[in-house]
Amino acid sequence: MEQYNPQLVIIEGLQTQKGVSPAFYAKYAERPAVDDFAHAEEPAYAAYLAGQKNIPFVGGEPSEPQIFKEMEGKGYSAKDIMAFYLLRNIPVWRRDGELNKEHFDRQANEYLNLQMFDFIPKEKRLTFDEFKV
Repeated sequence: MEQYNPQLVIIEGLQTQKGVSPAFYAKYAERPAVDDFAHAEEPAYAAYLAGQKNIPFVGGEPSEPQIFKEMEGKGYSAKDIMAFYLLRNIPVWRRDGELNKEHFDRQANEYLNLQMFDFIPKEKRLTFDEFKV
């Protein structure tokens, strides 16, 4: 940031549609400063540094509806994509000590019913029973 003095910072993992320097993310990026960013990921750190220098930041990611539309155009169903999202989350839960091996069915169902999937009609959503097959 100091060497190049950017006019805008693009943040990985944040949807572009969330706008310029969204307050929720700026607040999220401040939390790791407490322990000098020992456990911070790069996007939060970049957003924090941008905020400290009054540099605007935006996300560089498409929204879930955009991703699903593109993938469905390539022949994948909404259920296929939801299964991928769930599978992708399992190692994250394990790494963070949040994987509930005894009640994985409940954890998976909660994930599959997250608000981020609300744009998918109920009849096109993946259920955990379908995932197990």
